Amino acid sequence: MRRLCAVCFLAVMLVVAGCGSGKTHTQTDDVTTHSATITVGPVTLVGTTTIAHMPTGTPIRCKHGPGAEVPPPGQGVGAAADGPNSSGEIQVTHRRDGSVVASCRSG
Repeated sequence: MRRLCAVCFLAVMLVVAGCGSGKTHTQTDDVTTHSATITVGPVTLVGTTTIAHMPTGTPIRCKHGPGAEVPPPGQGVGAAADGPNSSGEIQVTHRRDGSVVASCRSG
């Protein structure tokens, strides 16, 4: 009975800790690979910033300006907005090493 309680307790703790959630498991020739799903909320910037690692698809926006999503590694995107009182530009480059450089300019 104690052993059953201990096993149930461990199973509940693993679920509460989030083990197994948000992960993809692939079985290939007795080798299992795991990939975690990383979720990052929108990021608001001023000026130019380099971020060590940011997942593809993460929304980035300039404070009081345009926004863009992080492109796949090795690619870059840009956006511009022109309004009656202000204008702005954003450039986002996702380097192959996983780092992201984002630059905001307003005019």
